[in-house]
Amino acid sequence: MAVALLNFIFVGLLLNDENDFSIFEKSQLDALVVFFLKGFEMIWSIGKTTVELFISLPMIVGELGFGLWLLFKGENSNSNKKTQ
Repeated sequence: MAVALLNFIFVGLLLNDENDFSIFEKSQLDALVVFFLKGFEMIWSIGKTTVELFISLPMIVGELGFGLWLLFKGENSNSNKKTQ
């Protein structure tokens, strides 16, 4: 995700009013800005998907484990009541 934010830094540098990029024409600078903004969008969406996966995976495992525990614990509880 830090790489995505680096694209914003590049955009800020390109849009700076100083003459650091005077070798480029205005249309070339505009194209570079669009390029880095699209790069940010793509990297950010990949990072967001990855984070969501790492957050949801333990929740899924925990919920399945808890459901199985309840199933087997309830089954053992019912078998103990029948034997009494």
